[in-house]
Amino acid sequence: MLYHFKLDDLIPLFTVGALLIVSICYTIFYLFNRSLLLKHYNIYLWVSLAYLLQSIGTLNGKTDRAPLLPYIYCTATLWLSYLTYLNLIISALRGPKTEQNPFIRLNKRNYIIVPFGVIANSLIYIVPIHLKFSSAIVALLFNIAIFAYCLIILYLLSKEKRETSSTNILRGAICMLVFNGFNLISVFNGGILLGFTGATYASLAYFSEIIFFSVAISYRTSADLKEKYEIKTEVMRKKLELEKEKKRASEILIKHDFELQAERTKAIIAQRTAIGRRLHNDLSGSLVTLRFLAEDFEAKATNIEERKKFRDLAAEISVIYKEARNYSHELSSNTTINDSTVSYNISSYLEKLRHQFLTLGLLELHIELNEDELLKKLDTAQTKNIYFLLKECISNTIKHAMAKNIWISIKFQDHVCNIQFNDDGKSGKDDIREGFGLAALRSSIADLGGNFEVTNTTKGMQINVSLGIE
Repeated sequence: MLYHFKLDDLIPLFTVGALLIVSICYTIFYLFNRSLLLKHYNIYLWVSLAYLLQSIGTLNGKTDRAPLLPYIYCTATLWLSYLTYLNLIISALRGPKTEQNPFIRLNKRNYIIVPFGVIANSLIYIVPIHLKFSSAIVALLFNIAIFAYCLIILYLLSKEKRETSSTNILRGAICMLVFNGFNLISVFNGGILLGFTGATYASLAYFSEIIFFSVAISYRTSADLKEKYEIKTEVMRKKLELEKEKKRASEILIKHDFELQAERTKAIIAQRTAIGRRLHNDLSGSLVTLRFLAEDFEAKATNIEERKKFRDLAAEISVIYKEARNYSHELSSNTTINDSTVSYNISSYLEKLRHQFLTLGLLELHIELNEDELLKKLDTAQTKNIYFLLKECISNTIKHAMAKNIWISIKFQDHVCNIQFNDDGKSGKDDIREGFGLAALRSSIADLGGNFEVTNTTKGMQINVSLGIE
């Protein structure tokens, strides 16, 4: 035997199926997007589903023949669904214009609606017969008051500036309010109005609300995706602009460095040219005069030994003159002086000086070193600095100390080169005042990681240098 379903039976059944599917889908959606709107909507969906199942299964939509306890449960669930939906609408549509409105702020205490709604709509089935009409009037007034409050809330929210998604939520709320108004009126007519039960009107309210809210969510999701895309595009654009700015700044810095280097090179060239000219014009001229003077003294000398000394002096002056002239030409022609092509033979230099000093009878040079060790253990930079160190020390002794003897010792111990310089010239109690030459040598030795000490003893000046070697 086939069962003949009426439209009044099918609408709640279809709505229960739709609510179940939508509740599951939005619950899963909420797990990935925990927004306040989805939280309120999920609560509302499950409470609404519970009401429909109670209304269809227990009451069958007809309140006049319903047992009291199931009716109270069903009424409580219905008003709880109203409460959650009201929270949903306000959280979704509230804006700056309505934030401080007293009706909106009153919603914070809307939890009192549920017990009062249950009591007002259940009195008609509890009180004696002579009080049923009064109870019905109380329930009707309470429902009208809540209905009016919801209308005011919707009116206030409709004045806010809205997006397409908010407009659809508002439309769903209006349909929800209209169909639930029919549902509340049907309560006073035994649960039936215009041939449909209250459950059917509630189902139509839920079904229309589901449709509008789903459309609203799709619009909002689309808007969120568009906003995220625009933000990502803006970030990428700013990143590209930043990269361009960095590249432009880098090019400016490189150009500035090139210009600065060019200016520095130009200044160095100008300075070198000036020094070269002074060497050529002043020093070289003075050396030429000295050489002619030595040659003149040689010609006027009365014995062979004096002539030989003046001849050696003139020859030494000629060597110095040639070196000064070569340096002046190199400086003036902007030719780079490459230290790697210059030979600094310490042993040969000291032996040459010792021979010249003996020949001229100036002082005696005592040398203690191993030439093979110097060549094997010192690199070019170390050899150069030691060479100029000894040259400057000997020059200072000749100019200031009036010494008769100089002792030079270069020894190697483990990975350290120890250099000691002593003379027997005049000494004083005061510390030695370092000139430009010694100060420059101290700086050069320090750059190589060595130690440089100068002391003034009773026997003369002493310089100790220790230099680390590999």
